[in-house]
Amino acid sequence: MPTDDKGTIQAGDILPLRALILLLLTSVFISGFLTGVLAMLWLICRGA
Repeated sequence: MPTDDKGTIQAGDILPLRALILLLLTSVFISGFLTGVLAMLWLICRGA
């Protein structure tokens, strides 16, 4: 088994705070988009 040097040397440098914030914003955007689409479909189905 190879040593996990690649996994431990720059684990903190690969994921800086900016990347975490970008990931958080992306997940919030995707969840909000999906919620909006589901709400529109629900309203259309109820109105029909």
